[in-house]
Amino acid sequence: EGVTAYVIDTGVRISHSDFGGRAANGYDAIDNDNVAQDGHGHGTHVAGTVGGTAYGVAKKAKIVGVRVLNNQGSGTTAQVVAGIDWVTANAVKPAVANMS
Repeated sequence: EGVTAYVIDTGVRISHSDFGGRAANGYDAIDNDNVAQDGHGHGTHVAGTVGGTAYGVAKKAKIVGVRVLNNQGSGTTAQVVAGIDWVTANAVKPAVANMS
């Protein structure tokens, strides 16, 4: 509780019921905007493992999606670095960043 987890991946489907309103968009390095919607599914799966109410290890953490991979799960090194840079500049602490 009180921790923000930044999921650097394909984005996060913030409307998923498993997040109970605790998920938010952060940054999208693919579209260069702040809507990190997951069109692939991997980032949402990771976010659920981190902070989902059913199986998450930190069930009360706030989740912030940072999209650096496209809907096919691919991205450039520059996009990944941009996502990491965004988290570094904008993280609300205490925080953790996940990139898996």
